[in-house]
Amino acid sequence: MSKIRLHGSSSGYTEIAPVAASGNNTITLPNDGTIISHDSAGAIGVTSVRATNAHFSGTTRVTTGITTTSQVTGDLKFNSGYGSAATAYGIRAWMRYRGDTNALDGSANVSSVTDNATGDFTMNFTNAMPDANYAIVAGVGFNDMSINIGITGSGNHQAPTTSAMRFCVNANYSSSLSDERYISIAIVR
Repeated sequence: MSKIRLHGSSSGYTEIAPVAASGNNTITLPNDGTIISHDSAGAIGVTSVRATNAHFSGTTRVTTGITTTSQVTGDLKFNSGYGSAATAYGIRAWMRYRGDTNALDGSANVSSVTDNATGDFTMNFTNAMPDANYAIVAGVGFNDMSINIGITGSGNHQAPTTSAMRFCVNANYSSSLSDERYISIAIVR
């Protein structure tokens, strides 16, 4: 049985040995030399990556950042040049919607949009929110004759739910509801 020994920079080593069971196992190493290297004596070195309370599964690639489709448990904190790490709050859902044609131009975590009436819509979430205490950030682009002034987050006096958020779009030239061309909404929680 063959073994691979990885020696530390000053002393000690880590040994990799195959399992005793029959069958083949393959480990594919990167070929660009940025993660695994060796010194002049032939010792292999692995660049260390430190993560605290991060749990990854599936395909994860570490380059200058982390690219993953995995879930990180606990608070996600980072220092983006402001002097200390702080909790980041994410966009749980977003959409760019055409009220005039009832079409989604782009979205994430939005399964569909219901056109309830003129200027009255419901944004339906693919995955439910943890509760209905989310913030709604919205804007509307201009239609042919107006710049629109607002989105009413509660629609026809309906509170947001974990599965959907009803809203209305008002036009500034008549104060009436309008199926405007560009409706952009982000849900923050």
